[in-house]
Amino acid sequence: MSDAVSAELLPILQGVTTPSLWYMDENSGHLLEQLGPNPNITIVTNRYDIYQHAKAYKFISIFNDFDHNQYPRETFSNIILRISKEKSLVHFLINQGADLLDSDGIFTIAGHKQEGIKTYGDKITRQLNAQGKL
Repeated sequence: MSDAVSAELLPILQGVTTPSLWYMDENSGHLLEQLGPNPNITIVTNRYDIYQHAKAYKFISIFNDFDHNQYPRETFSNIILRISKEKSLVHFLINQGADLLDSDGIFTIAGHKQEGIKTYGDKITRQLNAQGKL
């Protein structure tokens, strides 16, 4: 399954040259074949099928319930998230991601207006005390 919003992430993912964390959902699997392996992208997912798909495309892939204890603070230069329907999960990932993002990092989210993209963007901007743009 894929969606247009996930496709918007493709140029961002293609430009990754520094350690980056991609919270991957079922809507983004089709992007893997267009990307090809990138040792700078770590994919974290709570779906086993997505984990296997990412491994098959030679990505660093982690299957868990978004347990970030294995990473020290400020590990990643980029965090990429396609917001999901589960609002509590999105808030959790934003909170966790804020700790993992380095001080000059970029937190990219993608989603539709009706999915709350503006609210999430405002939350990230406040939490990181950063300049944000939608």
